[in-house]
Amino acid sequence: RILADEEVVIAVNTDNKQAHANFSVTELESQPKKLVYGSGRLAWHDTTESETLEINLPGRSSMIFV
Repeated sequence: RILADEEVVIAVNTDNKQAHANFSVTELESQPKKLVYGSGRLAWHDTTESETLEINLPGRSSMIFV
């Protein structure tokens, strides 16, 4: 989510099992890394084409990074 000059990453896992996902990110100007809510792991990886966002999230949980 982009709000004026702030960028926020919100992830939600509604399954009972842990979730792992990778996303190609082209729209964000920064790499939000500060966990302000929830639990889980977020990692940024730079590739030649774009940045990749890797998310690991426990079951039935959510997280917000700024």
